[in-house]
Amino acid sequence: MDLQPTMKTIRNTPRRLGGLLWALCVLCLLGARAHGAAAGNLDQAQNGGVGSPPISPVDWINGNSNAQKSHYVEGESIPYRLVLTDLTVGSHVVDIEWDIRKSSKATIDAITSFQRINETVNPIRGLVGTFGAPSTFPIPPPPVSTTNGTTSSLPQPLTSFSALPGAERLFTIYNGTITSLQYVNNADGNLGSWSVPDSSQRLRITFQANSAQVVLAWGGHIASRRDWGDGNSANAVPGSPYHTRFISLDGKGGNQDRSLAAAAVCLPPNCAIAGPTTVCTTTTSTHTAQTDGAGNTFVWSIAGNGTIAGPSTEHHLQPDGRSPRDSELQHQPVERSQCPDPGHHPVPGTGRHGALQLDGVVQRGSGRLGR
Repeated sequence: MDLQPTMKTIRNTPRRLGGLLWALCVLCLLGARAHGAAAGNLDQAQNGGVGSPPISPVDWINGNSNAQKSHYVEGESIPYRLVLTDLTVGSHVVDIEWDIRKSSKATIDAITSFQRINETVNPIRGLVGTFGAPSTFPIPPPPVSTTNGTTSSLPQPLTSFSALPGAERLFTIYNGTITSLQYVNNADGNLGSWSVPDSSQRLRITFQANSAQVVLAWGGHIASRRDWGDGNSANAVPGSPYHTRFISLDGKGGNQDRSLAAAAVCLPPNCAIAGPTTVCTTTTSTHTAQTDGAGNTFVWSIAGNGTIAGPSTEHHLQPDGRSPRDSELQHQPVERSQCPDPGHHPVPGTGRHGALQLDGVVQRGSGRLGR
């Protein structure tokens, strides 16, 4: 008779334990949903399509872009932001990647600061949350360069990167502090190569998060034929040769890829000065600008003792050589690129890519005029 209550007690115990375990599981799931797993989303800027009104400040899109959404000139930088969420306060590591070479052409040859276009770039625009003042960290020089086919056989992209102002060589973070930027091996086991048809480069960002939400911002420098030589930039590569990727957060994560179509990138115009290389005192000579740019206007000037005999805003110039000794001829065609809408790009003095300047020095009546 005493066995029955004992057996009932034994039978009831698993049910109670099962109920407790079920409740604990629910609490764990609710906690996971409330806090979430750390994640990242890679966005690129949308500044208005070719031939359309510019968008300023830029919009951010979580996808690919083309000539209907964006417009750039070679030598500018595509703005990117990486929004990281549900981070723990403390140290984290992010790897990003970009293609430096596609179909044997230079694509995104380096990374820079995010603000290298005419339109205003605000990396935290449209985000919900509280953000403190951003902090920056110097971007290290590109780890590999080449002189093969480059203009004047200069090492690229090291030369063009080093020529940028210091403020354009900074990586930015919101709600955190960057402690290290380091180039690391790509999937091919190297730091990028300029001797193969296709190659990419990776950067590892180590930072301290001050909040659960952190934003990283930078720019992808569009390789320019001015640096790489005619035919060596990716503007003519079919499709979308400009790629940037979010590889991982703390060693985890997928491969988020953001591409830009070649049709959204315009070529900067080439320019040269044609005219006599020998100029004598008391004579007038004619010099002509030679450019493949569309819709150009021109600004000429002579520094020194020479004077301009004709108009100074046409494609040619007539300097009066009455006193050409040690004078300097300056030709500044206003860059209007080959985009259908030249209004996207500035006149001299209002933008980094606003003017090309070629100098010629005339010395003692038999000087030479050159680039």
